[in-house]
Amino acid sequence: MILALQTHDSHAYFGEPVTEDLAPGYFQVIKEPMSFREMKRRAASRQYTCFRELARDFELICSNVRPLPPRGSSPPRTPERG
Repeated sequence: MILALQTHDSHAYFGEPVTEDLAPGYFQVIKEPMSFREMKRRAASRQYTCFRELARDFELICSNVRPLPPRGSSPPRTPERG
């Protein structure tokens, strides 16, 4: 199931956890990062107790696909940031 979802990540941006080196400022904007590797780890260790938990993590990946601000600028204001 996870591999099928991962095929939609055509540029493989979320196959591995995002790092600050790869995307400076990412963690200022994204407070709950997720990757397909983390989803596979959770599945292998049976941390998902229902499909909804797996779906939530996939939704996290989708919602984390937001444009980052240009270097040197402040992160955008969002409802959670105020």
